[in-house]
Amino acid sequence: MSKKWKIAAVCAAVPVLVIIALIIVVHTYDFNRLKPRIESAVQNATGRELTMAGDIELDFGFSPALVVQQVALQNAEWGSEPEMAACERFELEVALLPLITGDIRIKRLILIRPTMLVERSAQENFNYVFDTGPKKGKKKAPEDGEGKPEERALPGLEVNKIRIDGAELMYKDHAADSSFTATLDRMRASAEAVDAPLDFDLKGAFKDIPFSLSGEIGSLQSLMQGEDMPFSLQAGLAGAKADIAGNRTVSGDKNGFSARVDLRADSLKGVNKLAGTDLPRDVPVALRTAVSSPDMQSISVTSLELGLGKSTISGEAELDLGGSVPAAQVSLQSEELDLRPFMPQDGSSGDKEASPEEKDAKKGGRVFPDTPIAAEFLHGVKASVRTEVGRLLLPQWQGENLRMDLALANGRLRMDPLRLDTAGGSLEGELGLRDLKRGVAMSTQMKIADMRISKLLAGMGQEEFLQGDLQANLDLAASGGSVADLMGAMSGEAVLIVGEGMLDSAYLEKKAGDVLATLLRYVDPKRKSGEETRINCLVSALDLNKGLAESRVILVDTKRMQILADGNVDLGTEKLDFSFDPSPKEGLDSGALGQASLSLSELSKPFRLSGTLAEPSLALDVQKAALSLGKMLGGTSKGGLSGAAESLLSGSEEESVSCSEAIAVARGEKKAVEKRPAKKESPEESSEDSGEGSTVEKGVQELEEGVKDLF
Repeated sequence: MSKKWKIAAVCAAVPVLVIIALIIVVHTYDFNRLKPRIESAVQNATGRELTMAGDIELDFGFSPALVVQQVALQNAEWGSEPEMAACERFELEVALLPLITGDIRIKRLILIRPTMLVERSAQENFNYVFDTGPKKGKKKAPEDGEGKPEERALPGLEVNKIRIDGAELMYKDHAADSSFTATLDRMRASAEAVDAPLDFDLKGAFKDIPFSLSGEIGSLQSLMQGEDMPFSLQAGLAGAKADIAGNRTVSGDKNGFSARVDLRADSLKGVNKLAGTDLPRDVPVALRTAVSSPDMQSISVTSLELGLGKSTISGEAELDLGGSVPAAQVSLQSEELDLRPFMPQDGSSGDKEASPEEKDAKKGGRVFPDTPIAAEFLHGVKASVRTEVGRLLLPQWQGENLRMDLALANGRLRMDPLRLDTAGGSLEGELGLRDLKRGVAMSTQMKIADMRISKLLAGMGQEEFLQGDLQANLDLAASGGSVADLMGAMSGEAVLIVGEGMLDSAYLEKKAGDVLATLLRYVDPKRKSGEETRINCLVSALDLNKGLAESRVILVDTKRMQILADGNVDLGTEKLDFSFDPSPKEGLDSGALGQASLSLSELSKPFRLSGTLAEPSLALDVQKAALSLGKMLGGTSKGGLSGAAESLLSGSEEESVSCSEAIAVARGEKKAVEKRPAKKESPEESSEDSGEGSTVEKGVQELEEGVKDLF
């Protein structure tokens, strides 16, 4: 044989010999020898035992397949189940040639019915946190030769395709006594090589709600070597769909990302089922934004567009997750924000009148609850939020030009400024809240200017029973552990002024209780059925000191009557103590006293408002009523009925307060008139009316009859 033929024979024999050698290697390689080393490596890394109950079998062919059954990883010692993870069967289709070099290239990995249990203990420990400390002994690898452990590295590993069928994830929270299950019906992932992009597609269900996730990410080699890696994802859950495209970025030893997010949901039905909410089903929601982070701690949100039905919110945000608590800076704007579809409509279910039993149960109760206030949430985050809304629509109310700046840090919440226009007027103020560990400290300053009450009531869906411009000023501060404590410690001032307007007394009489209905009789004693009452002013100013609210001035001035009140309400005990002095004006015609006033029994009855906020009560102020009666009767002795009316009305003028004076006192522009003690009668004056059957005695009897009619 010539030299040429020898060379050709050798060249032809080499491939054959390689194939024969490969077959010999594959057939003679004991893959079960990997099991102890795999189990040992897993235990060294996790402190948990890996059990491989079945043999590692080889299905020989051009792409040999390794098959392993009944694999399980031990759960934490405190876990409710012995196994944290398990798999009935997995298959590895292995490329043949890389085995010659000792590497394993898995062309396909198949997992059949894998399960995973995630648990949180009552001490808030998770079972996937592995204990690799000295308490967990490392499983000793089997010895070869003379008892020395065989030191063989695990083969190089590469996976091209993954398939998972029938996976299940169970979560148990023993601390919160809750659990849920997520299933993965199928998952497919593939990459031609370790340096090629990875495509994946999966579908499953979370709390019985279907979800899906598919897309493409950069190569596994880029992931493992810490290189930039693009990704494109499509997700679906609870009827919402999302497209996310971006890049994993690497700068030195810091990993970051940048992405565009586009989320949309035509219906919130699935969200309600998932989150247990009661949001409107048919309102579409959309979110578009750009998110980026250089280090996974500082996160920027830009070009934010949030669609809520027909409304759009735009803005940006900066998040810092690297501190002791998360911190956020947020700026939001909206030309028109309609939140009505997302909030319950007041009165949608109809107002149900309280039953007699419920009214009886309320007796002796309190208006302000004593439920403890928990303010730990003020420490959970630092935030600075600026909100600007051109038009805000809420159920039964709307406002314009809203500006609200909120700052939260170190247990302190401050809203400054808070501004909006509504009902033809404006509100401007600030609000503060601070955690006291055993309660809160609050302060507020609010100023309302020129709000039209009828428009305000109409916007709230209420009957327009009152017309006029509203002015108000609140400057209050308090601290306490409950709402009742806060009210009992309140200090500051509260001022309310209503200018000229109209009062629908008939409507209020239908809706109000006995106390208010009685008050309305004083406001306009000659009002005819269906007639409105003209109001000149309504002024109220209270000075508060540690829960005691004392009147600086309280005045109701109408066409026919003026009521001047004085007294206090203890917000701590909720007790009322006010006296009201009605003064009739000219033109009241009851027939008894001509055009001068009401009948004697209805004439200028001073009364007291007492009881509590939950159960107020009215009663005749006997002392003041006697003074008025004596004044009137003194007039009759001098000039008959006309003299009585003149005397009474002239007496009212001595104590009357004009609207301008009351408003000046309420605003602090003028000092309130000092309360003068009642004038004592001289012995001579007293003796004139002390006889039996005297005019005063008869007047008192008539007055008593009038009180019976009223109360």
